Amino acid sequence: MSNPYATTAGVQQMVVSGILTEYHSSGSLQRVLNEKRIEEFSWERWAGQIGNALNAMHCAKKTHIDVKPSNVVLDDDGNAVLIDISGIGGITHQWCAPEIWDEMDGISPFDLPFRTRQLNDTWAYGKLLAEIASNVGDSPFAGTLRWVADRLTEEDIHMRWTISKGISRLNSVENALVH
Repeated sequence: MSNPYATTAGVQQMVVSGILTEYHSSGSLQRVLNEKRIEEFSWERWAGQIGNALNAMHCAKKTHIDVKPSNVVLDDDGNAVLIDISGIGGITHQWCAPEIWDEMDGISPFDLPFRTRQLNDTWAYGKLLAEIASNVGDSPFAGTLRWVADRLTEEDIHMRWTISKGISRLNSVENALVH
């Protein structure tokens, strides 16, 4: 029987290399949005979950650089999980902040200064919140998502909110809606 993992003919020993990750049966946020199934989930918690993941990365002086709906998966409990943190698959230019569009000609986004990459993650997070909000109708929390998204995607980087500030505002509004 031949080895389905062999990369060279005649390999005697089976060697498998790669990264084993957890399977998320609910699929990606992109799939849920495309299939218009967002109302099947407690989508209101996703903004905080994704924001907290990005904030933790930034506190560790790491950036994602490719935040988008296809890089968020949903676990069996409907929680949002940020994936593709390595950047191995490259980046999606449509999800990049305007201030790095010109800088990306001939340079890898991973070679940009940390602050620039952090601002890009913030922008993309805001764009992601706007995408979620545009798919959930007119709920009060969707309006809040749009409002926060506008501040996270502010073109003037000096006026752009931080992810921490966005999460704080989302949490305060979510708590007010629950009580």
